Amino acid sequence: AVEIGEDFSVTYGEIEEYYNYYVQMMSYYGMAAPTADADIESMQDQAVQALVSMKKQLCFAKQLGLDELTAEEAAEVQAMTDEEMESYMQSFRESAEAEGAEDVEARAKELFNEDLAAYGIEMDYIEYAAFAYESYAQEKVFEKLQSYIEDTATVSEEDVQAYYDQLLESQT
Repeated sequence: AVEIGEDFSVTYGEIEEYYNYYVQMMSYYGMAAPTADADIESMQDQAVQALVSMKKQLCFAKQLGLDELTAEEAAEVQAMTDEEMESYMQSFRESAEAEGAEDVEARAKELFNEDLAAYGIEMDYIEYAAFAYESYAQEKVFEKLQSYIEDTATVSEEDVQAYYDQLLESQT
């Protein structure tokens, strides 16, 4: 649907997933899904804008060489992924034990897969772990980009005063 630089794109599938996720969250909070064409189109536009914004940041991070994780960062991301997966698995192990499963670990994985399917997530627990890792890695890249911007940004007292004066004039 959208090309961002040479290495990034937003697919129609991603837009659909984002849109459906947003509609699901709306229903979770008791709001109705949009039915008017203009409202549906507006929500689709929001999905595109959010996805493009994220991919633009990733593109910028790559241009700056901030997209690769160091060994230490990769280990941190793996630890966060392992912690998340273990938390889920512990819950499913408890359910498997309560069922009286002979092979608690195998049943816990089945329950994990069933839970993913119930939420409409078309992946198994192994694929979910890879997805979680990629999500945490992406967060790490965003953190690195934010730090880079904060560390390299400079604003002089004159710039601050000029901005203040301009705002004061426009709002008076």
